[in-house]
Amino acid sequence: MLAAAGLICVLALPERASFLAFWLPVGTLIGIGMGAITTGTSSAAALSVPADRFAAAAGLNQTARQVGGALGIAALAAVLDESTGSGTDPYVGVYAMCTAAAVGVGLTAFWLGPEEAPRPTDVHPPRDQEDR
Repeated sequence: MLAAAGLICVLALPERASFLAFWLPVGTLIGIGMGAITTGTSSAAALSVPADRFAAAAGLNQTARQVGGALGIAALAAVLDESTGSGTDPYVGVYAMCTAAAVGVGLTAFWLGPEEAPRPTDVHPPRDQEDR
């Protein structure tokens, strides 16, 4: 969804502000995409460690998100600063960079694939042995 929203911004960024026609639908796509990503990464970080390491995993996930956000803003500001043109042209480059990053992360996640979760051990005897 993030890549779709970014592609829409790259291809159809309007010169004039149009909240209802452009920014509301694009913002909705971005919000749904970010919500799905944030929930997934937070859950994966919390569930990938034993219970006694939960707080450390959640904190590391939050720290990585904050540092990544700061570095991303710095990179986008550099792209915007180096862009030439008038109107919305400089912003198209920023949206193109964000879209490329979203596609790259999505392809990397797809390539890595999910790991098979370990199966819980059965602590109860089978039903046919309970009657004995």
